[in-house]
Amino acid sequence: MSQPPAETGRTNGHNTSFLKTTYYSLVFVTATLILLGELNISEFLGLKFSGSWAGATMTLNILVSKSFIEHLFQYQNLSRRHKTVEIYDWKLTGYQSDFGEDEVVELHHSKSHQGIAIGICLASCLLFLVVLLLPLPRINGKEWGWLLITFPSVTALLLWRMRGKPYARVDADGVACFFSLFPMCREFATWYEVHSIELQTVYGIFGECESVSLVVKGDSPQPLLTIPLPIKSSEESDQFLDYTKTRLSEPTP
Repeated sequence: MSQPPAETGRTNGHNTSFLKTTYYSLVFVTATLILLGELNISEFLGLKFSGSWAGATMTLNILVSKSFIEHLFQYQNLSRRHKTVEIYDWKLTGYQSDFGEDEVVELHHSKSHQGIAIGICLASCLLFLVVLLLPLPRINGKEWGWLLITFPSVTALLLWRMRGKPYARVDADGVACFFSLFPMCREFATWYEVHSIELQTVYGIFGECESVSLVVKGDSPQPLLTIPLPIKSSEESDQFLDYTKTRLSEPTP
């Protein structure tokens, strides 16, 4: 298992909230400076830099600024970004559990998170409709609005369709992972192919947990499956991991 970087004297005693305020302030200032530079360059070249383009480039500027400031924090030993890896292989003998021979354990997305995502998609559709239908001032490219409505509406429909359906499954035959938006498509690995599993946890710049994944590996370095797990441990995810360990500890015929 990889360990988080040791806290040096520079990081020890720093207040996390102060670091967060400093980080996001630097990101905003850097993105603004980049935008001002882009405006000056476009004016020097005689190019028209409209408000819509400024909004689009500002989003890109923020992403670039976050990457730059994060590397700056790492250089100054202020970042706590790291990854831990717990490895379980077929040598995991003697692992005891209460699962039966025909047990099936499934993982489901959080219904509340799906509801929020569907709500955001529907709100986006409503916003585009307001812009298109109300007698607002002339907006260049307004005719593309009908096409823009398609993406959030189709996404909301797919999210609604997958409500209550599992995105991962483990049973006596092997491990399966379904594509999030297309449950009819799946990737599957039998227990004959599985040699080990890795529980990978990624921590962010301030030490907060960002993601947890169960990586299923065979006899090659490339993973067979990568299954996202909830950041906050739940009974369902614990059962999924325990059952996977149970099957991994049993010798294959």
